[in-house]
Amino acid sequence: MWKKIFLLALFTLSLVGCVGRYNVSLSNNSTDTLLYLVGAQPYPDPYQGSIHPDTTLPSFKPNFSKLIPGDTHYIIDYTYLYLGVFSDDYETILRKEIGSSSDTLSIYIFDPDTVAKYSWEEIRAGYKIIVRYDFSIEEIARLNGRLTYPR
Repeated sequence: MWKKIFLLALFTLSLVGCVGRYNVSLSNNSTDTLLYLVGAQPYPDPYQGSIHPDTTLPSFKPNFSKLIPGDTHYIIDYTYLYLGVFSDDYETILRKEIGSSSDTLSIYIFDPDTVAKYSWEEIRAGYKIIVRYDFSIEEIARLNGRLTYPR
């Protein structure tokens, strides 16, 4: 009898979990409105073309994210259910979210005026970006997932 109660209690405890959250944010600490593009994706985007985890911009004009001065966006927002020892650590989650082919998260920052003035082909050929940041998984973890522009 006690064995059944113990097993039932152990089973019930194993079902109890906590919701956790890992995220990576990008904050605009400048006085300018920015457009940004996250360069590492675990899969090609059929609407934007392949986004490579290197210095290559996608072949098709992407849908940029707009970041106004003083604002913060979550570029990776991972919610998980923690069930005892079965949860992954922060670096493992980042590796899954960034994609297994890369250990680097690249973020491209664009000037909205440049994007409005030039065609995507000209931007891509001339690499008309303000800056590209390459963050290693270890660096993201060290910064607690809080990335800023300018660095």
